[in-house]
Amino acid sequence: MRIITGYSPSHKPFYDQFFHPSLGRWMPDVPLTVHEWPQKSQGGQYGSDGWGEATTFKNEAWAIEAMGCDRWLWSDADVMFCADIREHLIGLAEEKKVDLLFQAEHSRVNSGFFYVHRNTPQIRCLFSDMLAEAGNWKHDQMQIWQFIKDRGIAFEHLDGRFWHNGMVTHVWWEDGAELHLPDHVQIVHACYCEGIANKSALLAKAERILWQRNCLEMD
Repeated sequence: MRIITGYSPSHKPFYDQFFHPSLGRWMPDVPLTVHEWPQKSQGGQYGSDGWGEATTFKNEAWAIEAMGCDRWLWSDADVMFCADIREHLIGLAEEKKVDLLFQAEHSRVNSGFFYVHRNTPQIRCLFSDMLAEAGNWKHDQMQIWQFIKDRGIAFEHLDGRFWHNGMVTHVWWEDGAELHLPDHVQIVHACYCEGIANKSALLAKAERILWQRNCLEMD
């Protein structure tokens, strides 16, 4: 399995402070591809001017990986790994007999974290067609959800241990709010919080919570 990520300058601190260190702790031997993009949106703010153009870079990365390697995981850079997740992903895909696993976004899919188990012709076509039409969509998340539904592509949701705040509330998280992580959390994804500062605060708080849990378990 290869892990793929990408970021613009506004999101590079997430990669440096949380993504890469946590990946090195839990999966130091995993092959990693990193895409770096120019800044298009206003400070990386969700839905700001330039956001749609920025998400086209993600479509390009997905199309490249769909043609280049068979088994891969896409993760946004604002993710912190909390476990070695490879065996779980491979086992779940084989058990459910699907080639796509997505972090849940209520009943939809979260395009910021998903696993491709096999690059079948159907999967390769999905990502190449998404790239061809990326300019017609403002949000990659809505695009991939619509394409999957229209084509009847089978997938499974990952469970709540692949966590983001939107799984427990529709209210976007802000610095100072409580944070409730599930037991045996596998990843923390800093979506459903407004702006770069809140994302950083969420990941830092999650890191402290997990450190405290580990200390208690060691005692």
